[in-house]
Amino acid sequence: MKRILIVDDEQVLADCLREEFEFLGHQVTVINDSSEAASALFTESFDIILLDIKMPKVNGVELFEQIKPHTDAKIVFLSAISDMMSHDPALQKADMILEKPFSVEDIKKIVDLAK
Repeated sequence: MKRILIVDDEQVLADCLREEFEFLGHQVTVINDSSEAASALFTESFDIILLDIKMPKVNGVELFEQIKPHTDAKIVFLSAISDMMSHDPALQKADMILEKPFSVEDIKKIVDLAK
């Protein structure tokens, strides 16, 4: 069982991801506010963190830069912005980037990261 954190302001998508990961037997925490996510990451331990790139307040890339030095978790960026993928150097530091929309098979690949 993996501990997975999903940080995404799109509640419907976050709930769908949570349901799929829980169906696969994993423990999932969903946070819809990136500023709340930073504090959760300093109080809890996760194996995998999914970060939406485009969020209000603190975007996923900024949050990544804040948390990466403090976690061993595998970090996966979720984004609907495909042209941004190749231009931001922070994105190249992630363990995986998934472009929305993605499939159930893509979700299973995320779990494989933390083996």
